[in-house]
Amino acid sequence: EMNRGCPYSCLFCVNYGLNKLYKDAGGYYREKSIPVLIREMREKKERYGLQFAYLVAESFLTTSRERLQQFSTRYPAEVRLPFWIEARPESITAEKMRLLEDCGCEGISVGVESGDEGFRRTLLNRRMSNAKIVKAFEILARSRLRVSANNVIGFPTETRELIFETIELNRQLPGVAGVMCSLYNPYHGTRLREIAEERGYIDKDALAGDYRKESILRMEHLSHDELWGLQRTFPLYVKFPKSRWEEIRQAESLTPGGDKIYEELAEEYRQQFMK
Repeated sequence: EMNRGCPYSCLFCVNYGLNKLYKDAGGYYREKSIPVLIREMREKKERYGLQFAYLVAESFLTTSRERLQQFSTRYPAEVRLPFWIEARPESITAEKMRLLEDCGCEGISVGVESGDEGFRRTLLNRRMSNAKIVKAFEILARSRLRVSANNVIGFPTETRELIFETIELNRQLPGVAGVMCSLYNPYHGTRLREIAEERGYIDKDALAGDYRKESILRMEHLSHDELWGLQRTFPLYVKFPKSRWEEIRQAESLTPGGDKIYEELAEEYRQQFMK
């Protein structure tokens, strides 16, 4: 655990509520000291024989240059485990990628979330431009790291057209090995949950579902089945040429015929992009 909480307050994320709750008590976001982190990782490596680590941090690179340099000096000397992190696009620089490579980082997941700048800024409170996102992935493509892009669909008021804006942005990103797509779920304490309630998309006592497979929003313009179909085909739309899009559209259908087409395309995807 590199840190706890997040310095940002995206309106769909639990950290929005935590930052609001603790704003008069010094804030929720805390960074663990590098010596403590190194000591804990050495102990876990020795006790459990770890061979790979996921370093828990909402945005690993959103920290001081000095702290990253201290980590990149001590980690390879004292821990020496390959690891994976998560980061925001605006935190990606060539210098930081060199530091990560030098200390054994093998992979990074970067949050794209939505491909429409206006929607992303006003409804999600993520203010980076599409150009900034593309630039971050260009820097990553020149590194040795395995890169994945994280996306979310099914936000309140989001349309099929906006989802395809996200697909189109992902198609512009170079060097992406993994395309991740989650379904939005309205967590209590977040501003986007309040918006969903105000619009009648959910009941006030509704519990959030599993972001990997279900949306609990009741939106007339996008049903649960439509969102599920788009979620499962999202990587296909990103990676396959547009000449295959009609075929992929058929794979959205949650029917025996649609499932058959989806399984065939998914196996082709695995063979082509996941080896």
